[in-house]
Amino acid sequence: MTVTEPGEHVLRLFMTDPAIALDQIVLDTCGLPASHLAPPQSYHRVFHPGPVLQEH
Repeated sequence: MTVTEPGEHVLRLFMTDPAIALDQIVLDTCGLPASHLAPPQSYHRVFHPGPVLQEH
């Protein structure tokens, strides 16, 4: 899906098959390189301040 107009957009997902699971949604806003692998996960500062580092 390519968005060509600025403004608010809505992405609607509907469960059509109970055997299918959605793992992630990738929004490319700055030109990610073509790959079959997803980019690294990003973190929201408020809801998830970052990965938790475990000390050994």
